[in-house]
Amino acid sequence: MNELEIRDATEEDKNAVLDFCRTTWDWGDYIEYTWDDWLNDPHGRLIVGLLNGVPVAVVHIELFPTGEGWIEGMRITPEHRDRQIGTALSNYCVDEMAKAGIRVARYITASSNKPVQRISEKHGFKRFGSCYVLWAELEDGQPCLTKLQPDHLDELWSFIESSEIYKTGAGLYSVGWVYQELNKSRLKYHLERGEVYALAGREPLDAFAMVVTSWLHTGPVIGYLDGKNAGLLGTLVSELRMLDMDGEVTIDRRIDANFPELDWMKKLFLDAGYQPYYNEPFLLYDLWL
Repeated sequence: MNELEIRDATEEDKNAVLDFCRTTWDWGDYIEYTWDDWLNDPHGRLIVGLLNGVPVAVVHIELFPTGEGWIEGMRITPEHRDRQIGTALSNYCVDEMAKAGIRVARYITASSNKPVQRISEKHGFKRFGSCYVLWAELEDGQPCLTKLQPDHLDELWSFIESSEIYKTGAGLYSVGWVYQELNKSRLKYHLERGEVYALAGREPLDAFAMVVTSWLHTGPVIGYLDGKNAGLLGTLVSELRMLDMDGEVTIDRRIDANFPELDWMKKLFLDAGYQPYYNEPFLLYDLWL
């Protein structure tokens, strides 16, 4: 095939990329909503692959100050998917991450996305976990919630460290659709931002959740859920459906929930009216550089 050129994206690439992304899924693709943010991301790079000067592939990499890297949004035109472009793009991303001092690269993909899994495994990526992703429409009402304060840090972190949920999730949590290491410093950061919620009138350790804003629809995303009372965890996820966070909603009024592949936890969300994006878990892969 003609030689593939890989470089940082420019504004001039936008129309061509969005054109071949329109049929990614039945409803289209989220790339049109993230393009501008990704193009101007101070901690990441939006990358395109070109043949004869025409974009035929795109991918975004996030380079966190913690030394963690994230690969997302890889798309290739349908007519070029059997021409090793995915492999070349994946290799390029990993090489660029290594140059930037990233110590671990991660990505998430659907269980059924075998082509992406084969490409990454050839490069040394290993599956280290799996998760469910569910969503529900936001409801009107006043939730019975309280924001936990930084003085809860030691109590919460001591509980999290020994938690089944934390261990099953490989010590990570979801920031939107991006998984990062959850440590005491990150927990403190979210407490200071008022993003850790518990049920009003209950003990914090009964049920608590870390809730952030998604880059996709700027609605709430439950990135970590834990607690010692399963019944109250169910109550909490129900109450969180009324948490609008006063955000400008790009696509629709909804709340997402990302959590480790624990069937008892999935049932909590289903009973509270959430539904899966797909009837399959998502897989998490990493590569230590």
